[in-house]
Amino acid sequence: MKKVGVFDQYAAVKPMPENIPDLLASFIEVRPGERILDVGCGDGRFLRFCESQMSEGSIYGTDVSYVRLQRCIGEQLKVGQAEVESMPFADNTFQMVLLIEVIEHTWQPEKALKELARILAPGGKVILSTPNYPIKRVYDWVAYLRGNSRSPADDSTHFSPFSARRITELCRHNFSRVESHMTRIAGESRVPLIRHIHKMPKITHWLGHKIIVIGYK
Repeated sequence: MKKVGVFDQYAAVKPMPENIPDLLASFIEVRPGERILDVGCGDGRFLRFCESQMSEGSIYGTDVSYVRLQRCIGEQLKVGQAEVESMPFADNTFQMVLLIEVIEHTWQPEKALKELARILAPGGKVILSTPNYPIKRVYDWVAYLRGNSRSPADDSTHFSPFSARRITELCRHNFSRVESHMTRIAGESRVPLIRHIHKMPKITHWLGHKIIVIGYK
């Protein structure tokens, strides 16, 4: 399978971050008895996070990369191989679905979101995050010029880059209610005035490095 080969090569050279951003973690509220799915689970950081929060219920992960899945299996996490555009689950199965830094790696993002809406139970939510283009490319260059990155080149597996506006609109086509939250505006940790930009959505949608979108069914 072409996708498996692409992402196995990617997994061999690209380590997954272990930390869970505070803002993102604040949206992942695990309730007793819920069924949770982490799509594109990578090396399992969100699986481990959700397991640490739940007293009962079930958490399952999928990924296209066998390399990453084997790492998860080695930690006794419940995972399976699947493409986000074609999930092996019945309708209305999960109360929460995570799609963290995954949608930009898909070939058919519209189909992927329709599939997640299908397997999401009524009243459930999908939480996704993705880089915000085109400002993401500016951040790439800034990181490179500061010596924090080896190259300013974009990620070669970002087959479907999204702007904040475009991913929000796409989610509105598939979910009954949508929230969006921008994160990581340059300088906000050092300059208090910049933090006030978050009160101006039209500006943050241009300047935020990442966008978190929550879609409710």
